[in-house]
Amino acid sequence: MSITVQVRFVKTIVGWYNLYLSDAPETSFVNLSPDKFSELLPGVSAKARYGCNELSAEMAVSLFGSLAVSQPA
Repeated sequence: MSITVQVRFVKTIVGWYNLYLSDAPETSFVNLSPDKFSELLPGVSAKARYGCNELSAEMAVSLFGSLAVSQPA
């Protein structure tokens, strides 16, 4: 079983995508070109303006640098 994290995205006025970890502050995001975005999230329509999806934890770490993972008590 692989660990996934929820991300949200917003398409900018110039057509690129800001990708956020869903539980992270607004100031922490990655800006992706349309090509890179569709490579990472191929199931998302090019017409989508905003939404959410899941990434593998490994991919999220490679994009954002680190993840704060909370463990159940």
